[in-house]
Amino acid sequence: MKIGLTASAAIALFVATGVTAMAEAPEAEATSETATADAETTTLDHIDMTAFNEATNAAIDNADAPQNQQRAQRRNTGGHSKGGFMDRYDTNGDGEVEMAEFVAERNEGYARRDFNGDGMVHQEEYVSEYEVRLEQQLEERRERSIEAANFRFTVMDTDDDEAMSLDEFHASSKMMFTRLDTNEDGIVNEEDTAERF
Repeated sequence: MKIGLTASAAIALFVATGVTAMAEAPEAEATSETATADAETTTLDHIDMTAFNEATNAAIDNADAPQNQQRAQRRNTGGHSKGGFMDRYDTNGDGEVEMAEFVAERNEGYARRDFNGDGMVHQEEYVSEYEVRLEQQLEERRERSIEAANFRFTVMDTDDDEAMSLDEFHASSKMMFTRLDTNEDGIVNEEDTAERF
């Protein structure tokens, strides 16, 4: 089973691995290897993108459809959208919201906010009900973010050994830089037209 790493954990793993390797190697070899690693890190030219791209494309083929569907659903059903209105007030699921159906749900919403049952919704009650819903939304978002981090790790770990090597890490780095460096001059600046990687 794959273990997901946060970005900070991945960096810490890389740093720890590098320090251990340097400590175990003779000083001359460490200096030579460090210079080579620095050169490779500077250019990233040694990175073979084939395996990374194959893994990425395969993962995207399997994951993009449901993720895109979820994103579209959130766009169409959030906030004050008609989709959000239908989801909330079409209580019988017939694809229509009649005035009586709407008012009945609003009455239930009012009663839900009237915690002390005095027939009035006070500011503290109104805000408290929102806080409960917000906490639920934040927890759902947190779970999705953790799931996404695990997904990213499985894509970057192209040899499926449950450990990300420096080459695997830089395969992603090279893809990010290349996508943003649209004029291919080795610099990302205002002259590059890409807004996302």
